[in-house]
Amino acid sequence: MVEDLKIDYPVLVGEKGGLAAVSAFGMDTVLPFTVFADPQGRIVTVKVGELHRDEATFILARLAEVAAGRLTVAAARGRIDDEIRRLATARAASAGPTHN
Repeated sequence: MVEDLKIDYPVLVGEKGGLAAVSAFGMDTVLPFTVFADPQGRIVTVKVGELHRDEATFILARLAEVAAGRLTVAAARGRIDDEIRRLATARAASAGPTHN
């Protein structure tokens, strides 16, 4: 997938490596998760669970703004959190009602 999408940033894929990364971030063992950091290595956001294309596109655009100095890390975090919530709500609404 990394090659097909021509992803040009570091990607860690692995079972033991993934578990070590979870531990290093002080998280419960939850896979998958994706960490997005700026060029200075500051963590901008961590997405736990499946990463959807629309989420990745939005997050990467905010990272580009941070890298260009047009957005602070704190502002990027806030915008990302808001958009991830909005996208999740829209995704749930389009899935329709669930019945137990």
